[in-house]
Amino acid sequence: MPEKEYVYKSEHCRYLGLTYSKRQNESLYLMCCGIEKCHPGYFFATADRPGYHFHVVLSGQGTLEVEGNASTVRAGQIFVTKPMERTRYQADMETPWTYCWVTFGGEKAIYYLEQAGLRTGVNIRDCRTNPSNFLELISKLMEKPELQLSSDLWRLGILYQFLGLAVKTGTPDKENHNQEYDPDTYVKHGMEYIRHNFASMKIGDVPRSIGIDRSYFTKLFSKKIGVSPREYLILVRMREGARLLSDTDLSVEEIALRTGYGSLQAFSRIFKQNYQCAPVDYRRAPREARTHLRYPNGELFALDE
Repeated sequence: MPEKEYVYKSEHCRYLGLTYSKRQNESLYLMCCGIEKCHPGYFFATADRPGYHFHVVLSGQGTLEVEGNASTVRAGQIFVTKPMERTRYQADMETPWTYCWVTFGGEKAIYYLEQAGLRTGVNIRDCRTNPSNFLELISKLMEKPELQLSSDLWRLGILYQFLGLAVKTGTPDKENHNQEYDPDTYVKHGMEYIRHNFASMKIGDVPRSIGIDRSYFTKLFSKKIGVSPREYLILVRMREGARLLSDTDLSVEEIALRTGYGSLQAFSRIFKQNYQCAPVDYRRAPREARTHLRYPNGELFALDE
């Protein structure tokens, strides 16, 4: 039977303390977590403890005081205490809170908290999701307390899910207008998505797969590439159509289906707009005489760009 981390359970508290000195990842590591149903007036005060302590209030309410400034925190809210902050938090006398919490550290910890809307000077925000979603992840963390590498990595994965949920709910418009990556990264991912899914996708699938607003993505893409995502999709489909006409014996109707068109007529019409000839004429032409797609600025278009 493998040795286990320190696990404490009582009627009011479940606690998992971890040997975080042996870290599998310096960027982020788990220190402890728990679920506590507090007695009326129960408080905790500290001025120098390490780690970031992320609490989700499940029911009731209490008071959080940070550097002498006190605020009421209620069910459905998050409160975080950060390293070296002078803090005190206390359960309400009439409706004491029950909360779950996770404590973590690492080089990326503050970055993730900032992306979750808990930047410097901000210690409280709304969950913007059902608090039970956080509770479920903390409960999973406590399922594997063993001192084993496999359990260490499993818990780290759950911690990333927990912080992913925090970031996802960090601001009301986080999912619709995400700017956590530079514009070139969004454009690159969009191009890759189109090149790999052109035969079955709709243009709205691209920004949805990235997680940003469609009009914002279109603006970024058009500025960087010189054509809109929809025009780029057509270029990719036509370039593949020309390749299949040149290198295979597939019928034009089959090529139309393989390039994302539901009918031979639609494929032929768009092909002729781009290559100035019908698909059958393109196939019959000598290879050296076949035209190649170019961008509006005259630059040659290639799938491996």
